[in-house]
Amino acid sequence: MTLLLAAGRTVITPGPGHPMGGYLAREGVATGVHDDLEATLVWLSSEDDPGVVWLALDALATDFSLTHALAAAVAAETGVPADRVLVCASHTHSGPDGWTGSIHPGMPAEREPELVRRLIDQVREAARQLHPHRTPVGARWHAGAAARVGANRHRLDGPHDETVGVLTLHHLDGTAAALLFDYASHPTVLGADNLAWSADWPGVTRRNLAEVAPVAAFLQGAAGDA
Repeated sequence: MTLLLAAGRTVITPGPGHPMGGYLAREGVATGVHDDLEATLVWLSSEDDPGVVWLALDALATDFSLTHALAAAVAAETGVPADRVLVCASHTHSGPDGWTGSIHPGMPAEREPELVRRLIDQVREAARQLHPHRTPVGARWHAGAAARVGANRHRLDGPHDETVGVLTLHHLDGTAAALLFDYASHPTVLGADNLAWSADWPGVTRRNLAEVAPVAAFLQGAAGDA
């Protein structure tokens, strides 16, 4: 069986003036862009099987409604069953509230239907562009640890998962085509005083990984207290 890859990314940064999620202490709405929010798609398939699509979003969260709509949009453009479209939010605390509305009883927020429609359209268009670009690849899995990158947010001596996993997808000549990496840590480098959209540390990591692979998708782990 030949493994086929198509991967891409698109900017999903909203305009200014929308409430930001992640901090109860934040006052005011987004005033600009620190760095762009992105949606990254990685599609693995074969000639005989539609495979699976990872859709990684620079977003505070994704709820059932948003996940269902995004998966349906990707499925319609790729032919991959919607239940094989895996939607993952990075949990950046510098993204919009309006994609999901409130995700915590203590942090009220309203879903913004126009923001949601725009996000779905952007992801749909990115998925539409994948099909013509499927190419044979090999795959390598790497597991290791990233010590002192994250920490327990509540206790310096508390438990913290330092493991990191990387799935590297490479062209048949050995050059990297795309990768997925997972790590468990809140994207909270920028605090409640920040009023600019940002992918936070996962975005910085992706930009650095661009020197290794043209597409890098971040999958948030079970961050918990991290």
